[in-house]
Amino acid sequence: MSIRGTWSAHDILTDLCCTSEEYCVSSRRHSAHAGMLAAARSVKALAEETIRHELERNPNYSLLLVGHSLGGSVAAILGELWADTFRHLRVYCYGPACVAPLNDMDRKRVISVVLEGDPFSSLSLGHVADVSKALATLCDDDELRTMVLTVTDGPLDMLDSEHIRWCNEKMEEIRTQMLGAKLYPPGRLLFLSYRNDPKGRKGIQQIREITPDVYGELKISARMFDLSRHVPRVYHRRLKNVIRHFSREVR
Repeated sequence: MSIRGTWSAHDILTDLCCTSEEYCVSSRRHSAHAGMLAAARSVKALAEETIRHELERNPNYSLLLVGHSLGGSVAAILGELWADTFRHLRVYCYGPACVAPLNDMDRKRVISVVLEGDPFSSLSLGHVADVSKALATLCDDDELRTMVLTVTDGPLDMLDSEHIRWCNEKMEEIRTQMLGAKLYPPGRLLFLSYRNDPKGRKGIQQIREITPDVYGELKISARMFDLSRHVPRVYHRRLKNVIRHFSREVR
């Protein structure tokens, strides 16, 4: 079963219902993005009997849930809701939105593919709250703000080791106040990145497993809201490049 991502005004409202809500599956307590949880429950009510009927007619089949963006996150929650209903259930998410607390979802059942620079991989209410706290610290402390501007005046590779150490220490101090309840992409995370070929040929797409805490902070950059890194066709093209590369390696 495939679940599409954000498309309509109703989907946008689902995305904006970004507080967390608890739910239980077989006495196990979970928490998820409230709007996506509501969407998952709606899909469950609509599709469960049909899926059950089809699996009874085809006993050698199993259920595979696939989704992109909002659809991937909804599929991941469905994987939890249906964990005890359908055997051998698997979920594949592409560019999923932040949907659940750290390590809340089964890493064996749910696999997420996340593209480097995808703005929705580290964006939840908790991430925004943390950034707001950091900005408030800078706004309230004139001396700290002036020192930051002084120390970081120039390219990063031109900073001396003492200034870099000072920046790291101050950032760690600010992090002690960044305690927002964040949500993360679900399950086991496979990270798609791009590197230059050392032989000078066209760049190589790489895929590797990462831990969810990589997305513990909102990524601040000039392209942090670049939606071109989130659209389905980009994921499709990058994954095809990975498959093509590995096929050449095997040959």
